[in-house]
Amino acid sequence: MNLVSRIIPGALNNANKDAIDWNYHGLIAYGCQSSIVVLDPQAFRVLQCMEKYHEPIVKVKWAPDNYYHNIDDAYNLKLASADSAGNILIWDVYKSSIQSELRDGNKSIADMLWYSTDNNPQLLLVVYSPNIVTLWNTQTGAKIWRVVYDQERQRETESYLQIIQDPFNHQRVILLGQSSLTFIEDFSSVNTPSGQSRRFYISNTNNNNNNKATPHGYKRSASMNSISSTSSQLTTRLKAIIEGTEHTKQDDQLLSTIVSLNDCIQVLFHPIHRHLILIVYPREILMFDLQILQTVGTILCEKNSAAFYKVYGCSRRDAFICFHESGTISVRNRHLENSSIAALQSPNTALTDFVVDITYDLVYYSDPFRLSKNTRICSFCVSPKNETVISVISTDGKVLFWNIDEKELSTSATVEMNNEGSNGNHIPLGGVMFASPPAPYTIQMCPPMTAKNWKDWTPLLAVGCHNGDIVIFDLNDGSIQRQLAVHSCPVRGIAWLSTQIILSWGYQAPSDGRTTVRNEIFMTHISSGRQEPFRSEINHDESPIESFKVSHTKNYLIILFRDQPFELWDLKSFTLIRRLPKKCPKILALDWSPNVLVMKKPLGETKVNSSTESEQELHRVNSAEVETSYVDFDKKSSRENFIFTDEYNLLYHFYVEGRTIKEVATVPPDHSSSAATDLVLKGDYLLSGDVDGILQIFNIKLKQNKSFNTRRSPIRKLRFAPGKGNFRAFVLFNDGVDIWDIRDRDRISTLKFPKDTIQVTDGEWASSDKVVLACSDHCIRVYEMNLVDSSSSLEFQTIEQKTLLPYFILARNANLLKHLLCINNGSLDELVKKCEDTNLNGLLEKELSKLDQRFKDSLVKTNSTIDRCLLIANLFNDPWEQRFWHLTKYYLHQYSSSNGNSSDSTSLLPSYDLLLDSKTFEQLHLERTVRRDIKCTSTSSPTVLSQCIDSYIALKQSDRAVQLLLDTDPNDDAYAFNCIKACLISTMQKQPNESSKNTVTKLVATNLIANGKVNEGVQLLCTIDLCVEACRYLQDHNQWEDSICLAKLRLKPNSTEYIDILKRWSEHLRLHSQTSKLTSALVLISCGQFRRAIEVLHNQGAIELAIRLFECCKQFGIDDGTMGQKLFDDYVELMQSFGFMSIANDYRTTVVV
Repeated sequence: MNLVSRIIPGALNNANKDAIDWNYHGLIAYGCQSSIVVLDPQAFRVLQCMEKYHEPIVKVKWAPDNYYHNIDDAYNLKLASADSAGNILIWDVYKSSIQSELRDGNKSIADMLWYSTDNNPQLLLVVYSPNIVTLWNTQTGAKIWRVVYDQERQRETESYLQIIQDPFNHQRVILLGQSSLTFIEDFSSVNTPSGQSRRFYISNTNNNNNNKATPHGYKRSASMNSISSTSSQLTTRLKAIIEGTEHTKQDDQLLSTIVSLNDCIQVLFHPIHRHLILIVYPREILMFDLQILQTVGTILCEKNSAAFYKVYGCSRRDAFICFHESGTISVRNRHLENSSIAALQSPNTALTDFVVDITYDLVYYSDPFRLSKNTRICSFCVSPKNETVISVISTDGKVLFWNIDEKELSTSATVEMNNEGSNGNHIPLGGVMFASPPAPYTIQMCPPMTAKNWKDWTPLLAVGCHNGDIVIFDLNDGSIQRQLAVHSCPVRGIAWLSTQIILSWGYQAPSDGRTTVRNEIFMTHISSGRQEPFRSEINHDESPIESFKVSHTKNYLIILFRDQPFELWDLKSFTLIRRLPKKCPKILALDWSPNVLVMKKPLGETKVNSSTESEQELHRVNSAEVETSYVDFDKKSSRENFIFTDEYNLLYHFYVEGRTIKEVATVPPDHSSSAATDLVLKGDYLLSGDVDGILQIFNIKLKQNKSFNTRRSPIRKLRFAPGKGNFRAFVLFNDGVDIWDIRDRDRISTLKFPKDTIQVTDGEWASSDKVVLACSDHCIRVYEMNLVDSSSSLEFQTIEQKTLLPYFILARNANLLKHLLCINNGSLDELVKKCEDTNLNGLLEKELSKLDQRFKDSLVKTNSTIDRCLLIANLFNDPWEQRFWHLTKYYLHQYSSSNGNSSDSTSLLPSYDLLLDSKTFEQLHLERTVRRDIKCTSTSSPTVLSQCIDSYIALKQSDRAVQLLLDTDPNDDAYAFNCIKACLISTMQKQPNESSKNTVTKLVATNLIANGKVNEGVQLLCTIDLCVEACRYLQDHNQWEDSICLAKLRLKPNSTEYIDILKRWSEHLRLHSQTSKLTSALVLISCGQFRRAIEVLHNQGAIELAIRLFECCKQFGIDDGTMGQKLFDDYVELMQSFGFMSIANDYRTTVVV
């Protein structure tokens, strides 16, 4: 038994909407009231639950794992949470501790985002209402910069709702406002942004001409540019982006077509394709190309389907997962259309005859599910690990999981929808995690652990709910063991008769002012769920039941009523012993004494006459021995004592024996105290509380009385802690909780509402040193006696690990284990034996035992190091290494004639972008260029036209570039210049080998570049095939990505010039990049420079990664088998420090330095 502090979550707050995130380790974090709940979906359990403040959680963000993990940057569970009061906490989830706390006055938080880097993420972007963006260093708690984005001459301040960062360009950020989109291009982790931004509006214009963007006679305002969609197949409402910085009277007429973003649900970057964003509306999703400011695709919501709620863009495949307001889920795959490329290659076909819009086909749809009354969808998320598991959380705390078959997803055909969810490709429901029904609760802990039951004892907590259900929780892990529908009315109280039987009562409060109710009492068997009515012969209205009092031997039960005398029941025969007459005084508080007298009962005697019963001296028996004292109840009877106080503060002492009840003594009232609310007995101490918050401690043996004025609200409940000699007492007030040591007459700890906690509705002792509280926020909290923290570190919890969890392992050991599994080529048992450190040896054996046997077999059978590295990267859920080894495997196959015993390499996704091979990159660039060409119209801006021309020249499609130049409007100021430019390009294409003309062209291009006309100069250099010089000029002017794009389109992949251009870019990233230093090694791998990549990894401290890459190159026959002396020495020293001297010696004999 390992009972620790924890929070058991319940129903959610409306402010918790969308406060959810799923990390690569497979853990879900979501906001539940003021707590952050961490779920392990694989084990269907709550792994951790944390809180500090008591404001609702509005945002939850896992720190991304997309960085290289080593000893210094270990696997961890870092989480950022924000509440409605503006508090941001950075959590170490494993330790349940706060690393830093961030706050900017009392400003509310609209959104937050971890700043993307290749290093361990420490920077957090926060958007404060209405228009403040702040970058925080979460490690130090320092504010790096703070910028207010306030557009000049705006009538109203724009309030930002969401922030997103471009995955392909970390300096680009988009802010979603209530009426516009704000583009920021100069975000930096070091320098403060300038505060300058570009604001865009969504335009809705009815246009019947599909070839023109604007109606005839439309004139562009000086303060804004208008570019709209040209495809009638997108939607009946043509959308455009209008850029502007200020409002004028003339603009008001033009802005009459602007669509308000108030109904915009979400904005996100396309995770696969560069320069694309998605704007999500309830009934449609628009895709915009940021370079031409045009709609290039749309996803329409089916007529019979519910509106969109959220959209997730998949990064492992070109697909989107859409969640709908009804709770249904749809999956849409990219529909590949090559007609644009075919049109470009066909001389007799016009480009405008082809549809080049990006389209997505519906391939999966889940069945709708019913929501109970007053329940709504609260949050939705997708597992980033494989993007096939989807989670939905409703406001009642229920968590649902759907599983998509990854194999079928890649081959699914288009689904025709007739009705919502009625299709052949269903998404099956994978599982449900239930939560307890909404509060208020009444709770009761199971019988305490004793010397006889400690081996089988489980800390079960019975919770009575307002809807009549009874939920049984296991406090070891906070899981629900049983949820039973027992009552038709709110449960008012619970009493345990044994470890498997509970007695509960409830009634429906009358709404007409009556003082009588219909009481319900049921006896429930937990294991079977069988329910038996108790006291069923009473079928009329009566006074409401106030409480049950079960004797310590479980032989007797006293039922206390609000306005009528109590009843005494025999729990062995379930018969009524005595119903006291109405003239008896009203009882305010009652308790059984743990002191029991056990006497042998004469054979044949069935009843004791109360009139002739003589008093006998009570013999004290410890309550822990009660269980053995009535083993044979037919031969023994127990005399039990109880005391109670009435409305006049008289204290009565009675005993019960068999079916006899008799008064023993009456103690005169204490006139200094008010009406009692509760009293408890244990040992020599009687503890009572009253409506004035006064606590009275009476020592029966010494006949001493001591009163303590707690100066708090009325005392509602008193309980002694279980355990012999444990005289700690739990005191429940209307405004909190106290823990007292009655023997020392000292208050141990206190918890006050609203300063320290949520309002407490009920409480009990969970064990001898922990208390459990039911709170008004639908959560149940287990506290230590200090009442400080209701969560604990995972290292103190008993967690059954079915798989290897790297964040549970010390950084040094996790890094070593990952490396050993990657380089090991043989039995795992032999690997462990090579370790000279006995402590480390045992740890490795323990972690290896958690691996699935099938995984072990596949790992041992795999002879290829690159395949093992991919297996281990998936085992450790390491996205950075997954991406690294996928890229490495692809190029090892490209640059080697041998397969290195490795399986075939799959193609790279478009998200690799500039790291793609030249052929794939050219195909993607060609498709993008054709799409933009068709979208461009006579009203397109010069910048858009210039981009198309640049792309065609780079693609050696000069004829189309000349055609675009000649199609310039004669009224345009650039008409003559474009015509001359077209003549020049055409002439140079027909006579490329005339050196005299090339010399002049090169001279002109050089002068243009020197005077700041870089794009024009590069165009001229490309027309005379001086692409190497063009790439270098672009790099000299800090246009690195443009230079790599041109090199991949015009230079031979294996040429010296191509490799030189990429090596220069790699060196630039290594020396000057603040966020992508290790990307320089990926660039070198993409051009076949594996030896240089190994050196870069070594210089950046990634010694193990460099060794693994070296091993892969050896197996593929790319490297000559030699290793640098410094890398070899550093690796041997590292392995010796781990205690693996034998592996270091193996390298001494097998590796040539």
